[in-house]
Amino acid sequence: MTDILTATEVELLRRQVDRLTAELADVQRQNTDLRELAARQDERLRVVQSMNEAAYKEAYNAAAGPHFCPGKPFGTGIARPRPGIRDLASGGTS
Repeated sequence: MTDILTATEVELLRRQVDRLTAELADVQRQNTDLRELAARQDERLRVVQSMNEAAYKEAYNAAAGPHFCPGKPFGTGIARPRPGIRDLASGGTS
């Protein structure tokens, strides 16, 4: 067996290299397109998340959920509990 390639083998290898080079270029274009798409989707997600968080904050504030009030710290100004049945039965209303 010789280490020298025939003209037919050289041509076959050249065609394979050309085909693989073209496939590589196509895959690189697809990769670039997908990276651009990912970047656009990432920016879109960032905008939508920001809008969602703002809408959630607005709805939360409008619904008057539990908030801290500097004028009335938690635990102050609580009304005394009503007397229970045991308190009424014993006559105490403390």
